[in-house]
Amino acid sequence: LIKLQKGDIVVNRYHIDIQHPRLKLNCDDNRDVFWAYVVKRSDIFGDPFKLAYDGKSTLFTVEKLHLKQVGETADPEKFSFKTVRENKPSELSILMKFTGLVHLDFRNAEAGSLDEREKGPIQFLDILFAQGRSSPLFELSKSFKAVRNSFYCIPQGAGVDVKYGIELWRGLFISARVIDGFRPAINIDVSHSCFYKRQSLINLICDILNGDEREVRFHPNQLRSKTQLHPEHLNLLIPELKGVCIHTTHRNQDRIYRIKNILSTAVSMKFEKDGKEISVAEYFRDVYGPLKYPNLPLVEVGSKSKPIYFPVEV
Repeated sequence: LIKLQKGDIVVNRYHIDIQHPRLKLNCDDNRDVFWAYVVKRSDIFGDPFKLAYDGKSTLFTVEKLHLKQVGETADPEKFSFKTVRENKPSELSILMKFTGLVHLDFRNAEAGSLDEREKGPIQFLDILFAQGRSSPLFELSKSFKAVRNSFYCIPQGAGVDVKYGIELWRGLFISARVIDGFRPAINIDVSHSCFYKRQSLINLICDILNGDEREVRFHPNQLRSKTQLHPEHLNLLIPELKGVCIHTTHRNQDRIYRIKNILSTAVSMKFEKDGKEISVAEYFRDVYGPLKYPNLPLVEVGSKSKPIYFPVEV
């Protein structure tokens, strides 16, 4: 922190804009990109532990970054990075602009009537206290899932099962406050939230179809190559699985996709390859080996212009 002669303590604030040529980046993506960029460009950032980044667009620093002189046009810098949703690196654009000093004066920063100047100190504390659990440079961050101002401890085993493939995680809600008119304080509350279990997509489908019934009707061990789901089962799965993120396992790559839709089976879904119409099941058989459950539905991922279809078992 910088202490001026008149006694004020100030930090530097920057606006960060990270753009991907195709993907819409979330906070986790932004953090991965930003901190990798920090490590690469130590000539700009210096000591990474003197930085506090919120995963969106705000960065606080103890010392000024080594950017262009004030008054020059700020140009974005290109940075090659592979997100967990990609097979290969993409050229991202990173723009950083100094927006001013923030005086850590809490005398006027009581909640309820904050203008832009008064929000700064509170925002700084919120980001600072989140840093250890959100920055990948800290080993501690691997044990937590950050969701806005809450941090949930990732269970070593299973969380509390609440059915439908969902489990309950325990965490902390942390936010900065001003008490007694001028004293900064940290409010910490126990928080709980639901997350999808870490399991195969087939297991998740079985959990959803079983619902809250005590008697298990669907189990992965009962599946056969001819097993098919009825239309009412698909109608139940579609709203539950849309938006769920999945990892594929048929390649030696760690990549995440977001489910857009649930479609017909790998046997019935066909597409054209090399001028010949083949089914998804035939494609996987020729490239990766025969599917165990070719009559189970497909999940659609990718974009509208370039959809990708995966059997649920991969």
